[in-house]
Amino acid sequence: MLLNHFSQISYVLEHLMTYETIKYAVNDGVAKIEFNRPDAGNSINRKFAHEFMDVAIKSTTDSSVRCIVIGAAGSMYSFGGDLKFFSTEMEKIEGTLIELTAVLHQGIQRFHNCKVPVIILIPDCVCVKMYSVN
Repeated sequence: MLLNHFSQISYVLEHLMTYETIKYAVNDGVAKIEFNRPDAGNSINRKFAHEFMDVAIKSTTDSSVRCIVIGAAGSMYSFGGDLKFFSTEMEKIEGTLIELTAVLHQGIQRFHNCKVPVIILIPDCVCVKMYSVN
């Protein structure tokens, strides 16, 4: 019974995870994901990659989500890789690149394969991923 309580506490803590680089909320069936590093051009570092994968899993497995909207704070969607971060990883850059590529691609794959519309808001552009109902 005590083990069950620890499992419940762990589950609650895991699902209350706060993010530093991403804003995430679900309201009225819409999951809103906002990259939140505008001062760094929403560039990708280790923290961002792992948070991105976590929100991808949460939003694509939440049965209340009927649509996912992905956007970014500030005027830039993303510069890409955070050069300042990567410059601190030079002694282990190959492993870092493999890790972050795998994590990001896993998140992207979840959005690609999900069963709800995904709308990506990029300044001066809108991308929509739709699916067909068979």
